[in-house]
Amino acid sequence: QVAALVRAIDDRKAALAGIIATGEAGDFSGARQLAIASHSRAALDQIREHADAITRTENRLLGQRVDDARRTQAVALDTGVAVALVALLILTGGVILLASANRRLDVALAEVKASEAERQALDALTRAIFTNVPDYLIVLNIEEPDRFVVADINPAFANALNITPERVDR
Repeated sequence: QVAALVRAIDDRKAALAGIIATGEAGDFSGARQLAIASHSRAALDQIREHADAITRTENRLLGQRVDDARRTQAVALDTGVAVALVALLILTGGVILLASANRRLDVALAEVKASEAERQALDALTRAIFTNVPDYLIVLNIEEPDRFVVADINPAFANALNITPERVDR
């Protein structure tokens, strides 16, 4: 279409160049006859038709490009929304798992605190029994297969030996 437009413009330019050359040569009557014979209105209408055809084609192609761009944009938007939803689901799942782990951790912490309180109560009871029992009690640490070291003695044993429990080498 562009080639046809260029040919029509070149033909019109050639006709105008002939008219101008004839007029410059002083033959105004001949220039007038060439202008009438060149069908200038028809030539301009042909140029306009070619230009309009090119414009229609360009507008059609532009419309196609716009439609393609809109489809691509819609696909990109749909993909982005889908990815965002998947990320949101994963994040929600992570929060749920984190909350569950946090509850288990709270339960385990409560169990540790309860166990620590029980251990302290048991240590206090053991210390009270060890301190107040009338029997002679001695605590030995086994450091090597054949080596025993006195770690503690109760007050009853200390009184029997006439020493203080603090004097026992630990």
